[in-house]
Amino acid sequence: MLLLWVCGYGREEKDMTPEEMALCQLSTLVFNDSVDVNLDFTYVTAESNQNQHAGVARAVDLSYNWQWDSVVFGIAGFDHLASGGESVEVTENKMIAGGICPRLLRRINYPDSSVGPDGAHHTGTEMALVARFILENNYRRVGVIAAPFHQLRSYLHLLTALHRVGSSGQSVQVFNYPGVPEDSFEEAHYWLQETSYSHGKDRGSRLAILVAEISKILQYWRKGDLISPIEALGYFVLHRS
Repeated sequence: MLLLWVCGYGREEKDMTPEEMALCQLSTLVFNDSVDVNLDFTYVTAESNQNQHAGVARAVDLSYNWQWDSVVFGIAGFDHLASGGESVEVTENKMIAGGICPRLLRRINYPDSSVGPDGAHHTGTEMALVARFILENNYRRVGVIAAPFHQLRSYLHLLTALHRVGSSGQSVQVFNYPGVPEDSFEEAHYWLQETSYSHGKDRGSRLAILVAEISKILQYWRKGDLISPIEALGYFVLHRS
């Protein structure tokens, strides 16, 4: 019900557009995905310092409990959190300390040409390069780990990047592993806690951030920067059947 309220900005279902309803359904599926499958590659997204630990912990937990002893883990290969967050070295060392084999870690280096118009890396540019890395290595089953409020948009940006290269990208299966245990998502205290986001530049409750993320997704879809929620929902269902 929390996700339904967030996606509809508190409106009743009858007042929501088909795309908003599809986004609600997709949100629920994404936050409850986390299936135990044999993956080729899992990417831990770049997050602010306060949220990065959750993604690292999730990666370590998955590697240990599901015995992912051959899954390659990717992290951003630039100092993505210079504005108050973890460096790539700290993230890497925490994953190794948690038991992930160093030989399975890959830094995905981002060329200067990949930055956004303001000279910064964004989720869109990040996931476009991750998609390129996935295709260059012929990975067919991949996972995404992000902060819970950022999981849905990270997933959609990766789907968009994969879909825009054609059939080779559209056939890649993408699975979601949000950066906290699944049973925390409906707990009010978790969503009302304040945290940093936008690489540590802004702060707000996780619920407020999630509302802003839903708004961004719809805005980026209307601009043509993301595939439609209806198309993404169809992709999700196809690859879970």
